[in-house]
Amino acid sequence: MAKKKTLTGLFLDVYGKFAAEKKTIPDEVDELQALIDCRCFDITRRKIGGKYFDIVCDDEGLFRDKPVPSAADKNGAVMLVGNLFIVRHKGADLMSLTDDDFALIQKHLRTTLADSNGSIHLSPVVICEY
Repeated sequence: MAKKKTLTGLFLDVYGKFAAEKKTIPDEVDELQALIDCRCFDITRRKIGGKYFDIVCDDEGLFRDKPVPSAADKNGAVMLVGNLFIVRHKGADLMSLTDDDFALIQKHLRTTLADSNGSIHLSPVVICEY
């Protein structure tokens, strides 16, 4: 029996634990949907610390009752909302992050106040650019 491919990335949870953590999941569409907590996700490319990464995000995140920012530019303008899963890319494939990738991304994480479901809390935001 073939071993299932897994994907390791940085998960920004802005609706549950309000944390950024290393996460390994099976490399399957339904697993990405469950992790991001969405019906429809998108994969976008953003530069973090001078290097491009693929970011799996909620394609309908702005339709939530109270969307929580999770990616912003260096001036604080919101780029993405909702939970994110940051990985590398190679061609059309998503690839796991390396230890160096994790270290680079963590240098560009900030914490901000967010209002979610009527409560104010600290939430992770990654600083990135197009």
